[in-house]
Amino acid sequence: MIEQHYGDISINDALLSSLESLLTGHTLPEQAERLVLNCRQMSYYRHRQGLHPIEIQLKRESISEPWLIVFFASFSYPNDNSTSVEPELYFHLANRWF
Repeated sequence: MIEQHYGDISINDALLSSLESLLTGHTLPEQAERLVLNCRQMSYYRHRQGLHPIEIQLKRESISEPWLIVFFASFSYPNDNSTSVEPELYFHLANRWF
């Protein structure tokens, strides 16, 4: 369902399994070509503690193709005075850069 390998880059088995379980638990439109998963723990926004928000974007060329993970990004407050989060780590698997 999700492609695990990008040349010499491989997605961890446990992460891949978790993402596939998440996708199979929902009905996706057949024509869907792009999915964006946003994972947020509200305590991070309120108290700046806990898991940082992350975003995972997937795409596929057609319904017969596996989903490709385009990127993973995590976000944080850049400093104590910031009022919004900014990307802190950005892994673009499709283009093989971070």
